[in-house]
Amino acid sequence: MARVNNQIITRSDLQKADSSLRGELSHDARTAPRTKSAGEYKDKQKDLLRDLIDQQLLVERAKDMSPQR
Repeated sequence: MARVNNQIITRSDLQKADSSLRGELSHDARTAPRTKSAGEYKDKQKDLLRDLIDQQLLVERAKDMSPQR
């Protein structure tokens, strides 16, 4: 679990991102060698939490920049 300002990224969020990554890579694996896709998964899996944090920061930044009504 990680906290980004007032938002929380849960283990469930991380598991969903992992599942999505697996699906994306399995789709791409049809044209790539199996060893390449396994290595690529390991590399991208390491960055999942950081990517979720970055996404949340971008969402908050966009809210801050939007005009208040």
